[in-house]
Amino acid sequence: MASPYLLLLLGPSGAGKTTVKDHLVTKAGYDTAQKYTTREHRGTVEDTRDFIFCTADEIPDSGVLRFTSYGAVFGIRLTAIEDSLRRGRCHVLTVGDCSSVESLRNIFPGRVATLFLYCDRHVLKSRIAADPHRASRWPTVQEEVESIYSTISCIDHVIDCSSPFARTVLHLNTLIETIDRTFEEPL
Repeated sequence: MASPYLLLLLGPSGAGKTTVKDHLVTKAGYDTAQKYTTREHRGTVEDTRDFIFCTADEIPDSGVLRFTSYGAVFGIRLTAIEDSLRRGRCHVLTVGDCSSVESLRNIFPGRVATLFLYCDRHVLKSRIAADPHRASRWPTVQEEVESIYSTISCIDHVIDCSSPFARTVLHLNTLIETIDRTFEEPL
């Protein structure tokens, strides 16, 4: 049986991080928790479910790991992760950069796995263009894709999300089995 761990999802905007996170929560029983954010609400159900919208001053100073992504401040609630792990449950969340990964690895030593999600540049551009809240960010996303090699330095696993999600899920399930084996307790 695998010990509970924290799975961190990284990748450019539109790569499928939220879709993968939602799948792991609903189909594989992972926990997740709302994050604080200063970014604009997109008016979606997912936003209401996934975020606590606030100003930077309203993000608590303790028990929260802050990071910046696309010009907005985010805050990860560390107590939610601690609660999941203490209850023997895996926890999944998206993070914006390797400094957050390294901070979480220091806070939860030996209990963190990372998964980088990517997809074909044309698929990514069509996803971004189809979302009115992200369409104007395509130049920034292009820059992010160009700088991907600095991000990959903290990555344990990678998954291609270019295919229809049903095919991605097959790859994801195999990958999660591999990650689970990494955290198996010795007999």
